[in-house]
Amino acid sequence: MASSLAGLRRTLSWNDFTRKDMPRPQPGDVAMVAQTRATFNVDGLASSVVDGSRPTAYKLADRVKVVVRLKRDECWVAAWVLAGSTSDPERQRLLRHEQGHYDIVALLARDMYGEIAAVTRKMYATAQEPIDEANAVMARYDPYYDSIQELYDDKTNHGDVRTEQERWNGVIARAFRGIPLLDVLHDLRIMQ
Repeated sequence: MASSLAGLRRTLSWNDFTRKDMPRPQPGDVAMVAQTRATFNVDGLASSVVDGSRPTAYKLADRVKVVVRLKRDECWVAAWVLAGSTSDPERQRLLRHEQGHYDIVALLARDMYGEIAAVTRKMYATAQEPIDEANAVMARYDPYYDSIQELYDDKTNHGDVRTEQERWNGVIARAFRGIPLLDVLHDLRIMQ
Protein backbone atom coordinates (compact mmCIF):
# COMPACT_ATOMS: atom_id res chain seq x y z
CA MET A 1 0.00 0.00 0.00
CA ALA A 2 1.46 3.37 -1.01
CA SER A 3 1.30 6.41 1.23
CA SER A 4 -1.83 8.52 0.82
CA LEU A 5 -3.57 11.74 1.78
CA ALA A 6 -7.37 11.83 2.05
CA GLY A 7 -9.82 14.61 2.83
CA LEU A 8 -7.82 17.49 1.37
CA ARG A 9 -10.76 18.86 -0.59
CA ARG A 10 -14.11 18.93 1.12
CA THR A 11 -16.88 21.44 0.54
CA LEU A 12 -18.77 22.28 3.69
CA SER A 13 -22.53 22.81 3.78
CA TRP A 14 -24.79 23.93 6.59
CA ASN A 15 -25.85 20.27 6.91
CA ASP A 16 -22.42 19.66 8.48
CA PHE A 17 -23.32 21.92 11.42
CA THR A 18 -25.51 21.35 14.46
CA ARG A 19 -28.00 24.15 15.09
CA LYS A 20 -27.34 25.90 18.38
CA ASP A 21 -30.03 27.97 20.08
CA MET A 22 -28.51 31.26 21.08
CA PRO A 23 -29.67 34.88 21.01
CA ARG A 24 -28.88 37.05 18.06
CA PRO A 25 -26.20 39.61 19.01
CA GLN A 26 -27.19 43.24 19.33
CA PRO A 27 -26.05 45.63 16.59
CA GLY A 28 -22.40 46.50 17.17
CA ASP A 29 -21.76 43.42 19.33
CA VAL A 30 -19.21 40.86 18.25
CA ALA A 31 -20.28 37.26 18.76
CA MET A 32 -19.23 33.89 17.49
CA VAL A 33 -22.17 32.52 15.50
CA ALA A 34 -20.57 29.38 14.04
CA GLN A 35 -17.68 27.05 14.72
CA THR A 36 -15.80 24.63 12.50
CA ARG A 37 -13.39 22.02 13.78
CA ALA A 38 -11.26 19.80 11.60
CA THR A 39 -8.43 17.46 12.44
CA PHE A 40 -6.24 14.85 10.83
CA ASN A 41 -4.88 11.43 11.72
CA VAL A 42 -1.51 9.97 10.72
CA ASP A 43 -1.25 6.20 10.55
CA GLY A 44 1.29 3.74 9.25
CA LEU A 45 4.54 5.18 10.61
CA ALA A 46 6.87 2.21 10.47
CA SER A 47 10.37 1.56 9.21
CA SER A 48 11.46 -1.13 6.81
CA VAL A 49 14.77 -2.58 5.71
CA VAL A 50 16.08 -1.30 2.38
CA ASP A 51 16.35 -4.40 0.19
CA GLY A 52 19.93 -5.38 -0.60
CA SER A 53 21.51 -2.72 1.60
CA ARG A 54 24.95 -3.49 3.09
CA PRO A 55 25.34 -2.48 5.83
CA THR A 56 21.65 -2.73 6.58
CA ALA A 57 19.81 0.53 5.93
CA TYR A 58 16.30 1.51 6.87
CA LYS A 59 13.63 3.79 5.46
CA LEU A 60 10.19 4.98 6.42
CA ALA A 61 7.79 2.44 4.93
CA ASP A 62 5.77 3.94 2.07
CA ARG A 63 2.44 3.28 3.75
CA VAL A 64 1.84 6.49 5.69
CA LYS A 65 -1.80 7.50 5.61
CA VAL A 66 -2.93 11.03 6.48
CA VAL A 67 -6.68 11.57 6.72
CA VAL A 68 -8.20 15.03 7.19
CA ARG A 69 -11.68 14.98 8.65
CA LEU A 70 -14.35 17.36 9.82
CA LYS A 71 -15.20 16.97 13.50
CA ARG A 72 -18.93 17.33 12.95
CA ASP A 73 -19.72 16.85 16.63
CA GLU A 74 -17.83 20.12 17.30
CA CYS A 75 -19.28 22.12 14.38
CA TRP A 76 -22.24 24.36 15.10
CA VAL A 77 -24.10 27.38 13.80
CA ALA A 78 -26.48 29.70 15.61
CA ALA A 79 -29.99 28.56 14.67
CA TRP A 80 -31.08 32.12 13.87
CA VAL A 81 -28.47 32.31 11.08
CA LEU A 82 -30.36 29.64 9.14
CA ALA A 83 -33.87 30.59 10.26
CA GLY A 84 -34.50 33.09 7.50
CA SER A 85 -33.73 36.26 9.42
CA THR A 86 -30.27 36.34 7.80
CA SER A 87 -29.94 37.01 4.07
CA ASP A 88 -28.67 34.25 1.82
CA PRO A 89 -25.55 36.23 0.85
CA GLU A 90 -24.73 36.66 4.55
CA ARG A 91 -25.20 32.92 5.18
CA GLN A 92 -22.96 32.12 2.20
CA ARG A 93 -20.34 34.62 3.39
CA LEU A 94 -20.32 32.97 6.82
CA LEU A 95 -20.15 29.47 5.32
CA ARG A 96 -17.20 30.58 3.16
CA HIS A 97 -15.43 31.78 6.31
CA GLU A 98 -16.11 28.44 8.01
CA GLN A 99 -14.81 26.64 4.90
CA GLY A 100 -11.55 28.51 5.45
CA HIS A 101 -11.14 26.89 8.86
CA TYR A 102 -11.39 23.43 7.31
CA ASP A 103 -9.10 24.37 4.43
CA ILE A 104 -6.38 25.68 6.76
CA VAL A 105 -6.21 22.35 8.59
CA ALA A 106 -6.34 20.42 5.30
CA LEU A 107 -3.56 22.48 3.73
CA LEU A 108 -1.29 22.17 6.76
CA ALA A 109 -1.92 18.40 6.78
CA ARG A 110 -1.09 18.29 3.04
CA ASP A 111 2.16 20.17 3.55
CA MET A 112 3.10 17.98 6.50
CA TYR A 113 2.28 14.88 4.45
CA GLY A 114 4.60 16.11 1.68
CA GLU A 115 7.46 16.41 4.14
CA ILE A 116 6.75 12.97 5.58
CA ALA A 117 6.63 11.54 2.04
CA ALA A 118 10.14 12.95 1.51
CA VAL A 119 11.28 10.94 4.54
CA THR A 120 10.15 7.73 2.77
CA ARG A 121 12.77 8.42 0.07
CA LYS A 122 15.75 8.64 2.44
CA MET A 123 17.88 5.91 3.98
CA TYR A 124 18.84 5.71 7.65
CA ALA A 125 21.30 3.76 9.78
CA THR A 126 18.74 2.59 12.34
CA ALA A 127 15.09 1.52 12.21
CA GLN A 128 14.10 4.29 14.64
CA GLU A 129 15.62 7.22 12.73
CA PRO A 130 13.00 7.51 9.96
CA ILE A 131 10.19 7.29 12.51
CA ASP A 132 11.88 9.97 14.62
CA GLU A 133 12.26 12.22 11.57
CA ALA A 134 8.59 11.78 10.63
CA ASN A 135 7.57 12.55 14.21
CA ALA A 136 9.79 15.65 14.12
CA VAL A 137 7.96 16.83 10.98
CA MET A 138 4.62 16.38 12.73
CA ALA A 139 5.88 18.20 15.83
CA ARG A 140 7.05 21.11 13.67
CA TYR A 141 3.52 21.58 12.33
CA ASP A 142 1.69 21.15 15.68
CA PRO A 143 1.89 24.77 16.83
CA TYR A 144 0.45 26.08 13.57
CA TYR A 145 -2.96 24.40 13.63
CA ASP A 146 -4.41 26.52 16.42
CA SER A 147 -2.27 29.63 15.93
CA ILE A 148 -3.22 30.03 12.26
CA GLN A 149 -6.90 29.44 13.06
CA GLU A 150 -6.71 32.19 15.69
CA LEU A 151 -4.86 34.51 13.30
CA TYR A 152 -7.50 33.84 10.62
CA ASP A 153 -10.34 34.75 12.99
CA ASP A 154 -8.46 37.75 14.43
CA LYS A 155 -7.57 39.25 11.04
CA THR A 156 -11.01 38.66 9.52
CA ASN A 157 -12.97 39.27 12.75
CA HIS A 158 -14.64 35.91 12.16
CA GLY A 159 -15.30 36.83 8.54
CA ASP A 160 -16.80 40.27 9.21
CA VAL A 161 -13.86 42.28 7.81
CA ARG A 162 -14.53 41.57 4.17
CA THR A 163 -11.26 42.88 2.75
CA GLU A 164 -9.29 40.65 5.12
CA GLN A 165 -11.60 37.72 4.41
CA GLU A 166 -10.98 38.16 0.67
CA ARG A 167 -7.25 38.31 1.36
CA TRP A 168 -7.43 35.03 3.27
CA ASN A 169 -9.58 33.47 0.54
CA GLY A 170 -6.73 34.37 -1.83
CA VAL A 171 -4.14 32.88 0.54
CA ILE A 172 -6.06 29.62 0.68
CA ALA A 173 -6.61 29.55 -3.11
CA ARG A 174 -2.88 30.17 -3.69
CA ALA A 175 -1.96 27.38 -1.28
CA PHE A 176 -4.35 25.00 -3.06
CA ARG A 177 -2.36 25.66 -6.24
CA GLY A 178 0.51 23.79 -4.59
CA ILE A 179 2.40 26.42 -2.61
CA PRO A 180 2.89 25.46 1.05
CA LEU A 181 0.48 27.42 3.23
CA LEU A 182 3.22 28.63 5.58
CA ASP A 183 5.17 29.98 2.60
CA VAL A 184 2.15 31.92 1.37
CA LEU A 185 1.55 33.38 4.83
CA HIS A 186 5.20 34.41 5.14
CA ASP A 187 5.38 35.80 1.57
CA LEU A 188 2.35 38.00 2.20
CA ARG A 189 3.69 39.01 5.62
CA ILE A 190 0.56 37.72 7.29
CA MET A 191 2.68 35.58 9.57
CA GLN A 192 6.27 36.40 10.52
